[in-house]
Amino acid sequence: MISFVPGHVEHIRCIKPQPGQRREWAQFINSPAWWDVVDTSLCISAFEGGVCLGTAGVKRVDEDSAYAWLIMSEVAGRRHLVSITRRVRLVLDDYPAKRIITYADVDFLGAYRWLEVLGFKRQDAVETGHVRYQRLNRV
Repeated sequence: MISFVPGHVEHIRCIKPQPGQRREWAQFINSPAWWDVVDTSLCISAFEGGVCLGTAGVKRVDEDSAYAWLIMSEVAGRRHLVSITRRVRLVLDDYPAKRIITYADVDFLGAYRWLEVLGFKRQDAVETGHVRYQRLNRV
């Protein structure tokens, strides 16, 4: 059974990331600036049997906007995705920002599908190898 707990940088460090997120994972664990993002985000981690399946967060950017991020483990399988998707969707639905943005690696097609399930819409912008997504919330 999956349990959800407040997320921490240590959780990200113990994740063996899925192939499409290895670059982002390396940035998280090697950059004190990203540690600050994790520490100042609304952040959750999913665990099963003592193994971290993923860590996600939402960080306020300005009065109306926030940035969402997620690092998912390669051990998180299809059977975990329903529970993780539900929890992440609840966090996003309740987050008090009109607009939430995120990015997906241009080569990570699975991320595109998942972001759309979470209510994000693809933007035309491609920035430094990433596709921008946006979600509008009713606040």
